Amino acid sequence: MIITNDIFNEMLGLRNVFDEFFTTMPQRYADTCEYPAINVHETGDVIEIRALLPGVTVEAVNLELHDRDLIISGERKPENGKHAYIRREREYGAFKRAIRLSAPVVPDRIEAQLKDGVLHVTLTKSEAAKPRRIEIK
Repeated sequence: MIITNDIFNEMLGLRNVFDEFFTTMPQRYADTCEYPAINVHETGDVIEIRALLPGVTVEAVNLELHDRDLIISGERKPENGKHAYIRREREYGAFKRAIRLSAPVVPDRIEAQLKDGVLHVTLTKSEAAKPRRIEIK
């Protein structure tokens, strides 16, 4: 029996592998979100933000207010950099996330606490942001 090898069919097969890689790659990461993952909740005069920062220390996090943007930045360091990983799914390195606030806040009344890997930020809206009753004559 004679077996022939068709190089063109092999090249088409390789092309299909590349096509599949580049078409499915964006879909694999479509569900990922920015780091850190956040929840923003607004109740009356208060805006509350919860950011997930597992394995990050207080010293490694920076919190800044620029106009109506709250910026959470810092660095997440690897836990075990000396040994080879069998599997590594957690990302490490610098991060930065800007959150546009729905209203201006009072900078002196911002409270932040990092506990059990969750950053809790409480912001109080400024007087200018609060609704006012207008008298009709």
